Amino acid sequence: MVELHDYAGIEIYNHVINRLPGRALATDDWDAMLTRGYPIWGYANQDAHRPEDFGHAWNMVLSPTATISDLLYHLEKGHCYGSTGLVFADIGMRDGTIQIRLEDEAEIRFVGPGGQVLGTASGRQASWLPDGQSYIRVEAENAAGQRAWSQPFWRLSE
Repeated sequence: MVELHDYAGIEIYNHVINRLPGRALATDDWDAMLTRGYPIWGYANQDAHRPEDFGHAWNMVLSPTATISDLLYHLEKGHCYGSTGLVFADIGMRDGTIQIRLEDEAEIRFVGPGGQVLGTASGRQASWLPDGQSYIRVEAENAAGQRAWSQPFWRLSE
């Protein structure tokens, strides 16, 4: 991945791999690239080959319209998050603190360089005050096994 250039992100979750050889989750690869300073986004996909593969993973995109050009633009800019059913009701940085709100109760993890879990919370909302990390991303999982992955929040100052 280090030798590739000019790509916006990588597939961090592929649902169909749950029934094929390989591994469905690649957040470790994503963290390796983020830790090295590569500003890439993470995408969740289902890679549907059969009817039963549909509806298990997708990307929620913040876009003013649902046109193909707008969706592709906002995916490339990281205005999205990956999901297998868990929904971020709100996510952002306010007053230097990462704040999230989920539609369902979940275990929430704040993940930093090297894939280190910096903090955890349980419930529908959580916040984290970064402490000099180069990036922090949020991942959450509810009791039904549904997941969501935010895009990384980058350190704004040295």
